[in-house]
Amino acid sequence: MEVLTALAIGQLGTGDVPTASVTLDQQIERSPWTSEPYLLRGLAKASAQDLMGATSAVERAAELTPKPERALTILSDLDIAAGEPEKALEVEGRLARFR
Repeated sequence: MEVLTALAIGQLGTGDVPTASVTLDQQIERSPWTSEPYLLRGLAKASAQDLMGATSAVERAAELTPKPERALTILSDLDIAAGEPEKALEVEGRLARFR
């Protein structure tokens, strides 16, 4: 799983979002209970301007990890980018419980 994560990060880093998305789909299929590929999927979708898909993926990442601070911070940023400041405030409230 670490190899697929590293590969997806490299693909995202070089701007190859479509290939990274395929890699992340493979990783999620093999390990649907792991939060990191969902978080990366969210970043890939955000790079492709799919804010709804990004939000959904990052929300799933937050649900799967006992330490969701990073995912919730990204989720708040996505809500702001999507023009949803009320949702961002809700996420900030959830985030405050972990600080």
